[in-house]
Amino acid sequence: GQISRDELRRCFEKIERNSAIDESTDAVTEAELDMIIKDIDSNGNGQVSKKEFRAWYVKSEEHVKRQIYNIFQKYDHDDSGGIQPLEFKIMLQEIEPEVQPAEIEYALEECYKDQG
Repeated sequence: GQISRDELRRCFEKIERNSAIDESTDAVTEAELDMIIKDIDSNGNGQVSKKEFRAWYVKSEEHVKRQIYNIFQKYDHDDSGGIQPLEFKIMLQEIEPEVQPAEIEYALEECYKDQG
């Protein structure tokens, strides 16, 4: 079967709504939808089959896993296999330079509260 343009739009709008900080930005434009279809439509027939969507999704999932792994490796300075509190603090400060010390402390407490 084929996945219609409207089904793809609804799917990506739902993804956008679930991941957006600003909930007013959930609409997918025609240009964005064209790019999405072009990316997923591997045989170039202008339609997206369930097989093409599945292949694209698996590839995307692997890409995200690699990104997470690379970020983890960047901040695991001591190669311990975990992110230690100081490494986590450095990561937060790099990701959000304007983060307040109290916010960092709260995040550290939440993330490491089970470690005694």
